[in-house]
Amino acid sequence: MNYISKLFWIFASKAPWKTKIILISQGISKFITRKLGGYDSIESERCRFMSQLSDLRYLHYYKLTFDFSGGEKRIWFFFNAVDSQFVFGGYIAVLQFIIFLKYKGHDIGIITRQKPKNVDKHSLLKEALSGVEVLVVESGSSIRINDEDTIITYDWVTSYILLRANRYGNKKIRHYYFCQEDESVFYPNGSVSSLVDIVQKAFITSDIIPIFNSKKLKDYFAKKMSCSRLVDSLYFEQAIPDCLSLQQTYEANNDRNRIVVYGRPEKHAERNMFEIVILALAKAIECDYELMRDFDYLSLGSKMFDRLPLSNGVELIMKEKVSYDEYINILKNSAVVVALMNAPHPSVPPFESVRNGIRTVINCGLYERDEKYYNDISNLFYPAYGGIDEIANAIMVAVKDWKISRSTDSEMVYGHDNIPHPNNWNDSFEMMFTGRVSL
Repeated sequence: MNYISKLFWIFASKAPWKTKIILISQGISKFITRKLGGYDSIESERCRFMSQLSDLRYLHYYKLTFDFSGGEKRIWFFFNAVDSQFVFGGYIAVLQFIIFLKYKGHDIGIITRQKPKNVDKHSLLKEALSGVEVLVVESGSSIRINDEDTIITYDWVTSYILLRANRYGNKKIRHYYFCQEDESVFYPNGSVSSLVDIVQKAFITSDIIPIFNSKKLKDYFAKKMSCSRLVDSLYFEQAIPDCLSLQQTYEANNDRNRIVVYGRPEKHAERNMFEIVILALAKAIECDYELMRDFDYLSLGSKMFDRLPLSNGVELIMKEKVSYDEYINILKNSAVVVALMNAPHPSVPPFESVRNGIRTVINCGLYERDEKYYNDISNLFYPAYGGIDEIANAIMVAVKDWKISRSTDSEMVYGHDNIPHPNNWNDSFEMMFTGRVSL
């Protein structure tokens, strides 16, 4: 599409003028950059390179040492930062794990590279840190610990720091890694992904013992590491609490028509394939406007834009992250959810919506998650290969099925007993300790 065609499409759409101005300014910026020989692009790349070089230099020279003269045995969690703004997804799981271990009688400590922020603004974060010693560590810090202490790192950066501290120190500390994704998918092949690979290779030698957030992710890493199994690794399945009954969902669905998408357009969340979601929704509207016109279209997860144009005057309203209670209320008033994922971790939102009785469009064919995998779990899944046409068709089929079930005035029965996620966090983490006394 040339620049004239793009401008015509923007002006012809019924997007608000604020959105049109943003899209036009972005187009003009790209046009000028190309016409000027890419000067701005070169400067941008210089800034990016120097920023990454600075980050990796700091990481390389970041040193931790341990003083093994500590008191009572303790389990430490090592974070880059502790802040209420990060409490979603993976942070919820690790905070629930801290609470679980505290309930089990373990003494917990927090190591972080930055002073905790806004702890009182989130009840879960406040509960997890209540009565917990927090150490803010700079490079060169010495941490006083017990010989039998354990440190659980949260991401590849903290894992890399602790891995090097163990390798170059006089004495090793037991190292677990709360692994919720193959973090190499966040980076192109290069320097950073090479360091991530060093961390993951330590799974094989058990220098790092991973705690995976699903059996699927554990199996993926076993295959990636060319191991039949990762001997010491653990896994849990993330809890999905507060389920609605199908009857509650059915009654709520008769009140309002809504299609919800899990939408995160930020670069770090590209694995959620937001562009394909937008284009597939537009395609479905174009293909069958009569079928698709009666719905509100809502995107949850980011408010990068107030709204985005789809097709035929239909717009997608964007909403930032919401509380879990509000999220459940949105689900129960929704007909269809679209939640895509291009990453080894299967993603939780599709299972949350299915657990709550909502027809859910999900991409398949990646990381050994084919149509059969989803169909064996629930008839509420509408799996499709991740092309625009395929996702659009799955959306239309899900909408047709929803309309049929509503018009017949009878609840359709679906078996979703095969969802691997427990409905409470205690059961979620207890499965890790089968045959084990503790960490």
